[in-house]
Amino acid sequence: KKALRFVLRNADPNTGLISAGQENGRTMYPHGFGMLFLASTYGMESDEAVRERMRKVIDKGIELISQSQSVRGGWYYTPASPNDEGSVTVTQLQALRAAHNAGFVVPRETIEKSMQYLEMCRTPEGGIRYSFTSSNQTRLPISAAATQLHHKPGSSS
Repeated sequence: KKALRFVLRNADPNTGLISAGQENGRTMYPHGFGMLFLASTYGMESDEAVRERMRKVIDKGIELISQSQSVRGGWYYTPASPNDEGSVTVTQLQALRAAHNAGFVVPRETIEKSMQYLEMCRTPEGGIRYSFTSSNQTRLPISAAATQLHHKPGSSS
């Protein structure tokens, strides 16, 4: 309950960004993890007022994630950046997957573009590199996290 109150208290009702403001310019990380937490606990909340607040924050958070996607389909450390990199991308995708699993509508185009981005970042060995513009060196943590995303939200397989 304390964690839930903390996350909700740090969700901006106007922008949808979930951030405590101590992330040194990397606000999309806490946003993704905050969204993952909220979506994962949404179905367990029995207080209707709290659940409604969670719903609003999750809906706004999905909107922010979708609007913050780069042209290539990934995400970067801040919502307004045109850049992208793998770890932030995987974090946003995990949040979107949790939201989808909790019954929220996640734009199919957002997911499709992000899967294309991860495919562009795949190395010849099958791992995921740091970003589209970085070398072909596989980043094991990003590769491991990306494997959880194989099944696309909205698909039937």
